Amino acid sequence: MTKYPEILIYNLSSQKMPVKFFKETIQRIFSIFKKKYPAISLIILPEKEMKALNYYWRHKNKSTTILTFKEGDIFLCPSVIIKQAKKRKISLEAFYKLLLVHGVLHLFGYTHDKLKDAKKMELLESKILQSLV
Repeated sequence: MTKYPEILIYNLSSQKMPVKFFKETIQRIFSIFKKKYPAISLIILPEKEMKALNYYWRHKNKSTTILTFKEGDIFLCPSVIIKQAKKRKISLEAFYKLLLVHGVLHLFGYTHDKLKDAKKMELLESKILQSLV
């Protein structure tokens, strides 16, 4: 296994995506986290497809920014991400970093279903994000 996972990016949306930024950010997260993973597929979806996926897996009939599956699939929805970044008043780049950290933590089994777990995950996200600066 290589130092970093193989990172495959599939852009199924009509939006141009910062592929190099995504790959470099994921590699930096793995270098900080010091865990191995064989491969990651980063799939960029239009809002309609993300909504369908979110409904199928989480029974929530709305689109979302990110969905992560332990098999190594991370789904992003840029149209929702752009709206959320504006709403939170943070840069798109900073929000993508946060979401990529969030997604990688899910790959390693971290969850935020319970308040205790959410606090632990948020603390770890903050630490990793500080290291990415």
